[in-house]
Amino acid sequence: MRDIYWALLNGAALLPINLKEIALHLLDRWLQDNEITVLPLNLKEIGLYLLDRWLQDSEITVMFVVATLFSHFGSRFIGLK
Repeated sequence: MRDIYWALLNGAALLPINLKEIALHLLDRWLQDNEITVLPLNLKEIGLYLLDRWLQDSEITVMFVVATLFSHFGSRFIGLK
């Protein structure tokens, strides 16, 4: 729930979907119609050390990750100015 409220406070929109009304195979069309962007990330493919470049290239301004990943990612920047 915390992630939903945080996103809403930062300009996101909450668009609930009823999968009984919209068939799962039509989900991609529903996402397009509602201008929803999903950027899946395969961290095994790009590696932790390229995550910052991927974030910049994808113009990501907000990211939710588990604490362990955040800790490993953030530790790369200790001592940098």
